Amino acid sequence: MCYAGAMTRSGSSVVVEWAQGERPERRARIEAEIRRVTAGLVGRGAVLVVLFGSRARGETRPDSDADLLAVLPLPSDRPPMARLADLYADLAPKGIDLFAYDPEEFEEMKRVSSLVRDALARGIVLHGG
Repeated sequence: MCYAGAMTRSGSSVVVEWAQGERPERRARIEAEIRRVTAGLVGRGAVLVVLFGSRARGETRPDSDADLLAVLPLPSDRPPMARLADLYADLAPKGIDLFAYDPEEFEEMKRVSSLVRDALARGIVLHGG
């Protein structure tokens, strides 16, 4: 669902009272941000980028963010949270939660993480595959 609301006429204009779902302007902003962040991840060598969660399922709400899983080379001399913080600092994603793994970590996460398995099973591949 993109958005939902009750439409009424007020003179010559149409008024939409938003009940639930997502406004088209917000959807357009988040979709542009998804494209920008995906391009940034690909520019950093991502071999896989997957959109998952409510946005991939078409179940967005007014406060829905976007969830991206990315597999890319990451510096092995830094702890995982520091590497993720570096990505957030570099890409400055707005309205996007990033889940980033290097290829070796990703193989392990496929075995142990239901979140990763669900993202792969029900998500939308934006790059790679």
